[in-house]
Amino acid sequence: MSEIPSSRSTLYAPLYVITAAVLWGTTGVAVKLSNVADTSPLMPAAARNLLATTLIGVYLLLIDRRALCIKPKDICSMALLGVVGVGLCQLSYIFTVTQAYVGVAVLLQSLAPTFAYAWALIKHSEKFSKQKLSALALALGGGATVVLGQGGWGGAISPTGLVSGVISGLCWAFYSIYAKSLMHAYSSWTLLFWGNAFASLAWLFILPPQSLIGWCITKPNALVASLYLAVACTAIPSWFYLKGMRTLTPSTAGIIGAFEPVAATLLAYLVLHETLALTQIIGGFVIIVALILLQCTTVRREAITEPSAVITA
Repeated sequence: MSEIPSSRSTLYAPLYVITAAVLWGTTGVAVKLSNVADTSPLMPAAARNLLATTLIGVYLLLIDRRALCIKPKDICSMALLGVVGVGLCQLSYIFTVTQAYVGVAVLLQSLAPTFAYAWALIKHSEKFSKQKLSALALALGGGATVVLGQGGWGGAISPTGLVSGVISGLCWAFYSIYAKSLMHAYSSWTLLFWGNAFASLAWLFILPPQSLIGWCITKPNALVASLYLAVACTAIPSWFYLKGMRTLTPSTAGIIGAFEPVAATLLAYLVLHETLALTQIIGGFVIIVALILLQCTTVRREAITEPSAVITA
């Protein structure tokens, strides 16, 4: 059954993506509270994908086994989505975190909608829009202001760190674009399961299974934190994001996802009692203005013109 665009889509789709951004924004707070990344950030990243794969797989076995099925000709497509769009995206992001502040890594990954929009213009799948370009510029500018309010760039970021940050943005743009193309044949749950499954296989080439098991057993709070990251920071927000992308283009969904640094900064202030500078507040308002501009000029049009997906789960 295909989706019928309605006026509700213009409200629900952005809310789905904003919900995803807020949940993703809790990642840093969860990691800091649990102290699970003080040895190697690769461990929680790998654990979250493995646990997400397991939990989603069990859920689908109980609720809808058909969502686990993919056509043999699409195995390579799912592998590409998982290895590049999920695994390499996380790996490059984590490496960037080791080279600069977390905010800088988030900002570089937030270049994803820029890459997605550029690709859409090249492929002629979207028309040039001054309103969308303005919203994109405001979102990036607001994100940069939030980062600067957290303490700037944290010194000179290494060239390799800069490259890895840009790669993480490219990988996230790829995930959005490629997942959008697969949505015409598969549900969001199918994409989530196989994306995380192939990402997990990629992680196992880097981290032996015994090292992950040992880390979960010996590290305090590791298992609890990994479960939270798998459910609240991976499975649920990714489902919301993909649900929103059924109506929105990847570039628009990416711009709305720029709300993540605002959520992360506010949560850090409320939970970790980190400082909240005036520049960060200004940056947050700039991002909100970008989202309002996008809602008024672009979202409604996309809700009507975007082709509906075959499966709506």
